[in-house]
Amino acid sequence: MDTDKLLDQIGNLIDQKLTPIKEDITAIKITQLKQGADIRIIKEDVKTIELKTALIHERNNKDHMEIMDMMIESNEINYQAVNQDVKKLEERITTLEEHTRLSNPIKH
Repeated sequence: MDTDKLLDQIGNLIDQKLTPIKEDITAIKITQLKQGADIRIIKEDVKTIELKTALIHERNNKDHMEIMDMMIESNEINYQAVNQDVKKLEERITTLEEHTRLSNPIKH
């Protein structure tokens, strides 16, 4: 019986020594589970940010193209207006030359 008692004491001693280790292992497992959940959340957030970034980039490109189109159209309108003004000025010069019978040195 002394052997049984000794084995029980050894078993109890081992259990006492293993209990904190088991608790630590359980705490580590819980932490890992929480970290796994956090990682999943972070991955979802990253995907959301990537999608938003892609949408913003796409919108910026579209806006840029619209602005460029407006600038080109504006320049074309300005070019046509300047050409009309030049034609009108040339006509006035020609009219003045005819009335004054002077020739334009730049034109000739």
